[in-house]
Amino acid sequence: MEFGELDKPTDVEWLNPVYVKIADRPPERISGPAQALVCLAQQWPAQLGKEPGQARAECVSAMAGKLDAEYARKAFVNAALKANVVGFVTSAAYFQRI
Repeated sequence: MEFGELDKPTDVEWLNPVYVKIADRPPERISGPAQALVCLAQQWPAQLGKEPGQARAECVSAMAGKLDAEYARKAFVNAALKANVVGFVTSAAYFQRI
C-alpha cells in the first residue's frame, strides 16, 4: 500500500509520542502515523537508506488498520535515529538543554 492508496485515514495515536528536532525548527511532537507521514514527506532531511521508506509504509499500514501502530512508531524512530533528529524523551523541554 502506498501513501496515496489510503482510503479512510484513521486517527491512530501512539502510546508515547516521538519528539523530533529538524534543522533550526522547534521540537515537534509526533503523536501517531498520520503526523509521522506529514513529517517524513514535508520536513525530513535528505537521507540514504531504507528507513524513511519503511517508516512511510508502516505508517500507512497502521492507519489502514493492517499493522499495530506501535510497529509504525518503531519504524519512525529508527528513521529518526538514522537521520539524527530524535530524542527519547517525554517532554519537548529536553531540547532546550542540548
